Amino acid sequence: MRGSPVPVLDGVLSIAQAAPNFSVSSKWSLVYVMSPATTWTGRPVWVSRDGREESVRITEDVIAPEFPRLSPDGRRMALIVAGDVWVYDLSGTLPIRLTSGARYYSPIWTADGRRLVIEGRTSPRRLWMIATDGSEQQPQPASALGHFHPLAWGDHGRGVLAVQFVGGPSTTDIVRWQPEKPDEREAVVQTAAEDGFRGASLSPDSRWLAHTSDQSGRTEVWVRPYLSPGVPVRVSTTAASSLSGPEPATSCITWKGNGSWRSP
Repeated sequence: MRGSPVPVLDGVLSIAQAAPNFSVSSKWSLVYVMSPATTWTGRPVWVSRDGREESVRITEDVIAPEFPRLSPDGRRMALIVAGDVWVYDLSGTLPIRLTSGARYYSPIWTADGRRLVIEGRTSPRRLWMIATDGSEQQPQPASALGHFHPLAWGDHGRGVLAVQFVGGPSTTDIVRWQPEKPDEREAVVQTAAEDGFRGASLSPDSRWLAHTSDQSGRTEVWVRPYLSPGVPVRVSTTAASSLSGPEPATSCITWKGNGSWRSP
């Protein structure tokens, strides 16, 4: 780290908390998202490991698409479109708009696919739940007041697993609770480190929790038994983080079907 900084690229897209959308590989290749002059548009696609794209039967571009989340049966997709929550049937039928007027983050499907947990962006902040068939006019509270990022459904679909901000990005914990008892939160990972801030994910059988933590001095991925005794084990070797910046993203840690893990 010598000399004066040198500009590399102007106009990189920044999101909440002024996080620029870029990342650098171990071989110094740069990937980034440019900031559009106006609100961006796009459409989801399937992408194979060799880079081939396939349409998702959404024939028109949508405004500011974010956080695509597949339903448990893989037949539907929840998508944030210009801040609102939509559900798309991947067979090609018309989508359902679930919210209007507010702004939301990160939809998480319940195990039966009937409801979504979503994070409200506007004050006062909390998590909400809404039916996926469009039968509810307004989301219902799913947490106490506070800043949470939903991560997954634990306890075989009965409890919400989330990152709780308890004083800023450097003090985040991983907590769980039942939606019908939002005030009875239980700490799952609670240390002085930044736990789960850049991602966390349960294994398919809900026995293991993979999450990021900077307890070693840099952000790494750790795996620990979920709600049972055991010592956490660091499984990354050269630092690991979410591409999307400081907003947590469950996609930064993905479990394979056999219970092994994969991280970028």
